[in-house]
Amino acid sequence: MFTYDGFDFSQSLIVHHIQRPILPAREIRSMSIFGRNGSFFFGKQDAALMITISVTIAGANRSDFREKVREIARLLNRAEPKPLIFHDERDKVIYGLLAEESELDELAASGRGDLIFYCPDPYYYAIEDEFFIYHSEGTHHFTREKGSIHSFPLIQVKGQLQNGFIRLTLNDTEMVYDGTLESGEQLRLDSQYVTAYTVKPNGERVSALNHLNSIEFPVLQPGANQLSLAFEGTGEVEELTIQARSRWV
Repeated sequence: MFTYDGFDFSQSLIVHHIQRPILPAREIRSMSIFGRNGSFFFGKQDAALMITISVTIAGANRSDFREKVREIARLLNRAEPKPLIFHDERDKVIYGLLAEESELDELAASGRGDLIFYCPDPYYYAIEDEFFIYHSEGTHHFTREKGSIHSFPLIQVKGQLQNGFIRLTLNDTEMVYDGTLESGEQLRLDSQYVTAYTVKPNGERVSALNHLNSIEFPVLQPGANQLSLAFEGTGEVEELTIQARSRWV
């Protein structure tokens, strides 16, 4: 069974089969040249994921059946991808949107068909994410225990900074922030969306990209990772938090 956008469909329909690809489709970048066997390989990227769920909707009578179909349609009709959780993997979530046609082969007071979910982000994410929190400078080693591939973390720095910089090195990627941090402000480095900003006490966000030495954002690997944190200037770093955004293929 499955839960979509917070609603458990266990009591609304019968699931016969869930088709979940082992891996997302691969988009291969290559070029062939006449006179050379094979082709030049330039790289690959994962395409969106399509998940098919074969279901039956049954009613006590024809009228009850049509009412159930309308209610299920209401619950599945979303304007953007929503959380999709399969009950055999309750610790993982993928974000999908019902796509293509959802036709039912109707017989008396029941109907059978396929629900096809389009998942533009083809990865499953940890429902209970991993967080790594530090309160001091220096080198820190930590281990990502969830997920099977690299992830794009959200890094949050709390503290105060005047006339100096924060140097953060995560694995092989270094980022230097040379702006300021006032009391109560937070610096956020978001690798997933390739952006950086400060958050003021009233919630206002101000771009911090112009205060970074690079827009190459760090990634986390499954297993062992290393963080180095250095601070120079007036003030102090009170807390650094790394939200792993652990994920699986």
